[in-house]
Amino acid sequence: GLYGTYCEECPVGTYKDVEGSDACLCIPCPLQLLPNRADFIYVRGGATQPSCAYKCMSDKYRMPNCYTPLEELMYTFGGPWPFSLLLSCTLVLLALLLSTLRIKLVGSGGSYQTTNSIE
Repeated sequence: GLYGTYCEECPVGTYKDVEGSDACLCIPCPLQLLPNRADFIYVRGGATQPSCAYKCMSDKYRMPNCYTPLEELMYTFGGPWPFSLLLSCTLVLLALLLSTLRIKLVGSGGSYQTTNSIE
């Protein structure tokens, strides 16, 4: 992470993992390792590995992927499509369960009574 006669730190977003004092040895950190909602940050002594230090742009995002809590929940279950399928199935099963409980506890409510309406 350091270069030059006075051991200056490589600029933010670069790293140096080889010996030498030339400024051109500071290599840009790969952007593939940086999450979409993150920025590289300063590290004392400079970065010495390709996985440079970063911080999420806002406190509402969580490390290490800089996802919101809802996105973290979705990706825990495999991503948006599996999560929505699982959520839909859960809601359908809950609706069926509540409907069955209503019929058992309250009664069908739609039963026809054969009483004489003329009375």
